[in-house]
Amino acid sequence: MILLNKTDLVDDAGLSAAEAQIRAINPGARLHHSRRGDVALDALLDQGAFDLDRLQAWAAADDQHDHGHHDHGHHDHGHHHHDHTHCHHDVHAHDSRLDHDQDIHSVALSAERPLNGDAFMLWVQALAADKGPDLLRWKGILNFAGEDRRFVFQGVHMILDGDLRAPWGADEPRRSRLVFIGRNLDAAMLREGFESCLAA
Repeated sequence: MILLNKTDLVDDAGLSAAEAQIRAINPGARLHHSRRGDVALDALLDQGAFDLDRLQAWAAADDQHDHGHHDHGHHDHGHHHHDHTHCHHDVHAHDSRLDHDQDIHSVALSAERPLNGDAFMLWVQALAADKGPDLLRWKGILNFAGEDRRFVFQGVHMILDGDLRAPWGADEPRRSRLVFIGRNLDAAMLREGFESCLAA
């Protein structure tokens, strides 16, 4: 959820431009306009924003996106392009430039093999300390070795949150997925760190 305040200080074109930049970073966010913070609290609080069903829907949509680009080449759609790379150890990375002007990218990582939960926690904590200001949003559904429940993770800059949630389904593929949205993202570095968390 995003509160776009002081909307009375810009014209319609300026407001539309601001909304477009916000949508490029987080297209699923609920957007509220205000002038002096005049938004009802019940529209902001207790919205259930961190919801497992929403995150699973995001993962399913991202799966469809991946399956629709099996040629793994470069695609140019206006000012957007997508670079898909297959990596070692069944880890896959997807690097997408969202906005050239703001240098905002997304990097999506996935792995078929389970992750070592302790190694993952140490990695994301170090990453938050080192790269947190550039990480606008990061989130994922993760399969930890020796754990029947999925681990649902999200981060905003240096603030991290995660918890074990519902068990994996009997016929559900236990695939870890992690997405970063931010500036100056080094896809190779993120991929290498993610690979280092794979369970032996």
